[in-house]
Amino acid sequence: MSRTVTPDVTADAMGNRGVQVFATPFVLALLEDAAGRRLDSSAR
Repeated sequence: MSRTVTPDVTADAMGNRGVQVFATPFVLALLEDAAGRRLDSSAR
C-alpha cells in the first residue's frame, strides 16, 4: 500500500501555511485503511 504526497494532502493544504509535509489526518486515514484491509484479508 502506498500514497504519493501531493499538495492537496499536505499540512499547508490543511491551513498550516508553509508546512509541506503529509498532514496528520491523511496519515491516520492511510493507517486506518491499511488496518481495515488487513482485517478483511484475515477474515477470509
